[in-house]
Amino acid sequence: MYRGSEIKKATFFFMFLVFALAFTIVTAVASSGPLVLGSELNTNGMVEYLCLGNGCADLP
Repeated sequence: MYRGSEIKKATFFFMFLVFALAFTIVTAVASSGPLVLGSELNTNGMVEYLCLGNGCADLP
């Protein structure tokens, strides 16, 4: 009986840690600017960006 209680506590603590980590990652990505992963120069001289995050449409 005691072992089952300890396993349940450990499971809830682990789930809390996973939730806290996911929340931290989502908050960091949402509050950051655009993350440019790469760029490509087209034949017409225009540059295209591959980016993640907020503000990708506003890149020069």
